[in-house]
Amino acid sequence: MVNTLPLNHVSIYALSVVSGTRFGELFRRYPERFPDDEIERRMTHHLVAGLESAGFQHYEISNFARPGAESRHNTVYWEADPYLAAGPSASSYMGGIRRTNPLSIDKWLRHLYTEEGGPFGAATIDEIVDEDAARVETVILGLRLLRGVSRSVFQERHGVPLDTLYFQTIESLIAKGLIDDDSEYIRLTSRGFDFADEVARAFL
Repeated sequence: MVNTLPLNHVSIYALSVVSGTRFGELFRRYPERFPDDEIERRMTHHLVAGLESAGFQHYEISNFARPGAESRHNTVYWEADPYLAAGPSASSYMGGIRRTNPLSIDKWLRHLYTEEGGPFGAATIDEIVDEDAARVETVILGLRLLRGVSRSVFQERHGVPLDTLYFQTIESLIAKGLIDDDSEYIRLTSRGFDFADEVARAFL
């Protein structure tokens, strides 16, 4: 189907069922009507194979692109790089601080035109990310990318070798067949993609 449409990028996600919603109520009453984890994995594998056969490169857990069409915006996030966002409800990550602008356009505009405001004047600080948390984020977010986490980039950014902090974790995940290690990068295996949440928890 994707070959019949002018698409360069495709994202796939499993349905998240949230309590208090119509789907949440249906799931509570009829859980047997929803796919279990194994069926969900098989569905995902089927989609991945179909997209790759159609010429899309699987470059992030949920994202596929034709060559050169990868999302630069989202890649900044997955690489744990700083990003600046100026509009209403937009979130920024600069200098280890996460901020979110007001959802209300009126409130955002009021601050925009005040001397102490500007496009970021009304932003609230959501989180101050300390160095320990920043290291974990570099690994967890980087593992979402097929190329994985670069040891040299990690050391340049955080001033400490990746293996100094996570050698035992890496070795354990390799033994479980969840990540590969080529001396520069650690990355998820095909099995690791199925259990990415388990891999992420191992680094917490």
